[in-house]
Amino acid sequence: MLVGETEDAGYGRFDVAPGEAEFRVEASYERDPVLEFGSALSASWTFRSGTTTTPTALPLGVVRFAPWLDRAGDAPPRSVRRPAGRDRPFATTTVDASFDDGATWTAVPVVDGVATVPNPASGWVSLRVAAETADGATFGQTAIRAYRIG
Repeated sequence: MLVGETEDAGYGRFDVAPGEAEFRVEASYERDPVLEFGSALSASWTFRSGTTTTPTALPLGVVRFAPWLDRAGDAPPRSVRRPAGRDRPFATTTVDASFDDGATWTAVPVVDGVATVPNPASGWVSLRVAAETADGATFGQTAIRAYRIG
């Protein structure tokens, strides 16, 4: 059941029925096709929450992609990272890479919060992550054209 929608990319406040329940939050953004980088970004969270007497910020975790890029936004074969100690810790994290704007995906190894992406000689890399906390909350994110290989 849809609870609400907002055009504000940084904030949303919605009233829900009292009691504990599972919720899902989705966010998506598409950029002008003229812009090469980050043509589409989407994220989703699932979590359980209960009744509060005041508006309460939710402790939703995120994974931050941080490839090493030069000033032009290009990357040699390197890695993306999830910095340790940020947001909620995830019990499991998987990362996939796509070299055809998300038409196909390949799993990449994740060791100690670092996903190593085997970049081809040139083109674009899209990234997708799925993560879960020990209590079952989930996070998913897809970044189409996250970076260019130069």
